[in-house]
Amino acid sequence: MIVGLLFIATLSFSQKVGIVRSAETQEYISGAYVLSESGYSCYTDSLGVFQVASIQMGERLTIVAAGFQTFYSKYSGIGQVIELTVAMNVQMPLVITAGPSVVFSSDTWNVGDFMWDANGELMLLVYEKEKRWKRQEDAHRTILENVRIAFYSGTQSQQQWVSMHMNENAIGFYHQFPGEVIIEGEKNHYLKIEEHLVLLPDSIFKPHFKPVVEKLNGQDYVVTDYHPDFPAFSYYRAPQDSQWVPLHYIQDEKEMELFRSEYKYLGPREKMEAFQFELDNKIDKEIIGAYMSGFPSKPYHSPIYAPLILLGDTILVFDHLHDEVTMYNRLGEKLNKKPCHHHIKKGIGKWMGEVWRDPITLKLYTAYEKSGHVKWFEMDVLNDELIPCIELAYRYCEKIKVRNGEVFFVYRPFESSQKRYLYKQKIIHE
Repeated sequence: MIVGLLFIATLSFSQKVGIVRSAETQEYISGAYVLSESGYSCYTDSLGVFQVASIQMGERLTIVAAGFQTFYSKYSGIGQVIELTVAMNVQMPLVITAGPSVVFSSDTWNVGDFMWDANGELMLLVYEKEKRWKRQEDAHRTILENVRIAFYSGTQSQQQWVSMHMNENAIGFYHQFPGEVIIEGEKNHYLKIEEHLVLLPDSIFKPHFKPVVEKLNGQDYVVTDYHPDFPAFSYYRAPQDSQWVPLHYIQDEKEMELFRSEYKYLGPREKMEAFQFELDNKIDKEIIGAYMSGFPSKPYHSPIYAPLILLGDTILVFDHLHDEVTMYNRLGEKLNKKPCHHHIKKGIGKWMGEVWRDPITLKLYTAYEKSGHVKWFEMDVLNDELIPCIELAYRYCEKIKVRNGEVFFVYRPFESSQKRYLYKQKIIHE
């Protein structure tokens, strides 16, 4: 393979361009996929010309074309010519995986979180720097300083990014309440209404927003009494102007036994305090005793992950404790129960502990991680199977979400000066 330089007089010097052609025939190769080290990508046109945005001198390029060997090169300037060699076995089809493309980048702002509003418009939470935590209770969360909420504004033909400043440090978007844009600040929660942020006091947020996990018909919701420190919880249907109606109950039986046994090991004074608390608040003294002993911070406690996902007219509850998924209709009537083992597959890495729903295609996905590499799978719930898809292009991606057949994630190259960018990568089956 020969890499040379060729001046292209007909192209502007401000563009980052080059040419891909065949080393054997010198013919231009159209449709070759060109990916830069910083995540920008494009395809060559009918003359083999590629134009990659924001590429730097010396940056690594990856070039993939059907029937040719994958080629790696460093970008050496405008007019670079890259010659590809025909693959040894041209009869074997070459699988081209979609590389990532940049959705949002900035030299000033990092992407801390992102989501889509009820109209499908992308919202970004961008920040300047991260706060160094000084208190132990802040060690488990990342607090972002100098935060702005960025979104598109204007007519469809003249949209542009606009942003509004937050007067408080932030943690990210609050994703549990569907259909509303809520920002979780360091101390408060805020609701975005048009181009304004409205403070949500705890007296409103906790009883009306925090329990909600899914919206059904009209003003009907699915709510929950889930708490990460307790080894059991329930889902309920909450019709308008009605009390919560039980839908599904989940309990970690082994941990519940350990949880309640903590009361036995309290001293006489602590037992008396727990008993008095039971009389005053009608809460079981064994539950009080477990919290008094610090059970949630012990190594054998782990929060339950049993997500409820609305898929069309069907409610799915994934009970990973008991390896089963239960299906209900929107009225809360039980339809079916199926085994599920997508979380305990062997030989493909560590399960990432999440099920993703594509709100557009209504497909379900999950992922496994191995040495930072994320392998993506589509879930066939009815047959309890995983369909292999792509591997994300970068290691240790953050804030992974899926929409309209694409995986979105936040990434910053290791030990680089680049800010955290938002990328997307098309989902393709193997």
